[in-house]
Amino acid sequence: MNGKKIFLFLLAFGMALAVHRAGAAAEGRVAVLPLTIYSQINLAYLQKNMLEALVEGLTKQQIPVVPLSLTLPWQNKKIPEDAAELRAIGQELEAEYLLYGSLTRIGQRLHLKGNLLEVASEKPPVVFSLSEDGLENLLRLMDRFAREVGGRIQKREKIASLTVRGNQRIETSAILKEIKSKAGDPYSPEFLDQDLRAVFKMGYFSDVRVETTPTPQGKAVTFVVEERPFVKRIEIKGNRELKEEDLKEQITVKPFTIYNQNTVNESVEKMKAFYQSKGYYNVRITQTMTLEDQGKAAVLVFQITEGKKVYIKTITFKGNKGVTEKQLKEVMSTNEKGFFSFVTSSGVYKKELLEQDLEKIAAYYYNNGYLKAKVGEPTVRHEGDWLYIEIPIEEGNRYQMGKVDLQGDLIRPKEKMMALLSVTKEKFYNRGAIRKDILTLTDLYSLEGFAFADVNPVIQEDPQVLKVDLTYEIRKGSKVYFERIDIVGNIKTRDKVIRRELKVSERGLFDAAALRKSNENLQRLDFFEEVNLSTSPGSEEDRMRLKVEVKEKLTGSFSLGAGYSAVEKFMFVGQIAERNLFGRGQRLSLDAQLGAITTRYNLGFFEPWLFDTQISSDSNIFKWTREYDKYNKDSIGGSQGFGYPIWGEDVRAYLTYAYEDANVTDVAEDAAQIIQDMKGRHRTSSLKLTLRRDTRDLIFNTTKGSLNSLSVEYAGGPLGGTNYFTRYGISSGWYIPLFWGTTFFANGKWGYITRNPGGDLPLYEKFYLGGINSIRGFKYSSISPRDPNTGQQIGGEQMIQFNFEFIFPLMAKAGLKGVLFYDMGNVFTKEEGLNLGNLRKSAGLGIRWYSPIGPLRLEWGYVLDRKPGEDQSNWEFTIGAFF
Repeated sequence: MNGKKIFLFLLAFGMALAVHRAGAAAEGRVAVLPLTIYSQINLAYLQKNMLEALVEGLTKQQIPVVPLSLTLPWQNKKIPEDAAELRAIGQELEAEYLLYGSLTRIGQRLHLKGNLLEVASEKPPVVFSLSEDGLENLLRLMDRFAREVGGRIQKREKIASLTVRGNQRIETSAILKEIKSKAGDPYSPEFLDQDLRAVFKMGYFSDVRVETTPTPQGKAVTFVVEERPFVKRIEIKGNRELKEEDLKEQITVKPFTIYNQNTVNESVEKMKAFYQSKGYYNVRITQTMTLEDQGKAAVLVFQITEGKKVYIKTITFKGNKGVTEKQLKEVMSTNEKGFFSFVTSSGVYKKELLEQDLEKIAAYYYNNGYLKAKVGEPTVRHEGDWLYIEIPIEEGNRYQMGKVDLQGDLIRPKEKMMALLSVTKEKFYNRGAIRKDILTLTDLYSLEGFAFADVNPVIQEDPQVLKVDLTYEIRKGSKVYFERIDIVGNIKTRDKVIRRELKVSERGLFDAAALRKSNENLQRLDFFEEVNLSTSPGSEEDRMRLKVEVKEKLTGSFSLGAGYSAVEKFMFVGQIAERNLFGRGQRLSLDAQLGAITTRYNLGFFEPWLFDTQISSDSNIFKWTREYDKYNKDSIGGSQGFGYPIWGEDVRAYLTYAYEDANVTDVAEDAAQIIQDMKGRHRTSSLKLTLRRDTRDLIFNTTKGSLNSLSVEYAGGPLGGTNYFTRYGISSGWYIPLFWGTTFFANGKWGYITRNPGGDLPLYEKFYLGGINSIRGFKYSSISPRDPNTGQQIGGEQMIQFNFEFIFPLMAKAGLKGVLFYDMGNVFTKEEGLNLGNLRKSAGLGIRWYSPIGPLRLEWGYVLDRKPGEDQSNWEFTIGAFF
């Protein structure tokens, strides 16, 4: 009897254990193993993310899944291919199904091959095959895989077809892109409900519903949509202080697009923010929508109640002891309402600007010894028509600079590197100087090829004596070489045109300064709207790739125009030009000017790299007719010049041969004898040597740099011709950037010419000043020595000229600038010699615009030392280069 009881007990225990194990298998029904990844690029970091996405997708379908803690260890193991081994894994994990497979990436294409193995069955695994484009669709691919697996396990019907109905303006493809379910997927009301919500969230539909129809192949699914009306017209009412076109720039709703309430709400908020940026904090904006055209079109009306402008009454600080309120306000861009607020908009509160000011205040403290200063969140109190701002500050103690040292991998003698530091000159701790030193040291190391040099400032503070010791710890790393230089975006411009402007080369050492210079060179070409140089790691730690990305702009132009100048009166100008001929970087131009006094034609061709060398070639042919006061001059000629860099890139030498055949006619009877003697034909054959240094950032609209030149021109003698002379010239112009995008320009010129024995020196080769390109306010060429008998202008052998300009932006986006100027200079005869105490002076103002047909200048000059018979002032207009 006892034996029977023991037997029955063991039998019951065994059955209970079997039931428990069966229950355990049911609880962890599907075991998901990590997918094997095949890709040229290492994507192992995605393995866990994919596993989690699959588990989440199955769990959403109420399918039990083996805990990740049991399957994740397989991440670093090879999944067996033998079915028996796989079933053993499933049994070990107490799973009813084992899910495994692989992800293959070829180019941008992702292909997933999955296998679902029923552990207790001898059937072969069910195979799934899915694809998507791009890693951005990886989670979408996992979701589709989980749905198909869930459908197979739960034996759901398939979606036989999936279509969209009711859309007229919204493309079907755009709607299907939001729907994750696909034809062939298991039918799931839950997933279709998610898809319905996604379509509705697009904002283009007033109603979305799903219709299903049973078919022998499964469910036919149709998404039925009802489109919102399209925006026929947008109206703005109630705005008095702000222009309608400015407000429309804030509206993200566009006419003839589908009405979207989310976009309308966004437009309201953007207009409110725009009003508030102008000081209108009490503005209220409401929107109404009325339907037209049988409900198909919507008229959107924004009704605005502007309210009064709200200004900042006071800005106060709480907690500042060592720094005065005045010092802090000088740092800020936000300010209180002032006397000129109606003009300058001072006193207007802008949240973004105040946030920047908080950073400026903190930086001011950090740069003046306050190592632990804290600037808190400001309180902005709105009362009536005023705002009151209070900024809390915790200053902390002020620290002086102690010892400064350099440690680590020093590539120069320590004393020479210490001399480069800025922080050693500071009495108090200065974070700005430390940052400047880091950049200085990083640049120094980059010049030697250490692209990843690490400069770490280690600060040791002594709160007892309030001093800070600073050590720059430097790790130079390995020298880095450019492995490859890729150029993208150039459709027309040839690669070699870009590469020859680069100061770095493949297999060359990294050099940050050379990269900056390369960027400047490409910008100066003026072939591109955008230039971007970016680096990325190469195949090895000491290798780097450089990507030169450009966006080309139009370089060819055809222009016709008419204008008026003080000299020419009415004139017509025309130009056909190509600055990047056939993408080779060459310049070809044909210019014509027809005026009351001057008729000029010029054909020019410029090759910056002759035969792919650094020699430049400049060729010109011209025909020029000009009427002077007492004679006319007709000339034809040409020039051929060559240039070559002799000192770096900025200093070039030019050698130019020029020939001009001129005929002086129609000499007035009352002309001075020296003019009478000039009648007839004159030929000039000259050779000119020029040394030129050009560091300007831009050829036109220059903001910094200088242009300096020294030249000697010799005519006649062995070169032939009838005119024999030597001309010397020096010029120097400097651009100095100032505040708010303004520039100061200082320019000086000196010239001297002397006749050589054996030939003539005609008057038109001598010096004259006056006019828009020399001393403004004076008539063209009116500053000149005069014939003692007739008082007529006869030119001088020596000249000197000074120009000073303050250039400021008027419409920065349009390239329109204003200028205030002061000019002085004079022309002297050989007998008089140079006399700096006898200079003519003028001042004035003007505007400049770099237009499609060239630089346009309109300037007014006022003569400060007018003599009898001279105009007090003159307006002048010209098309052509600046100084």
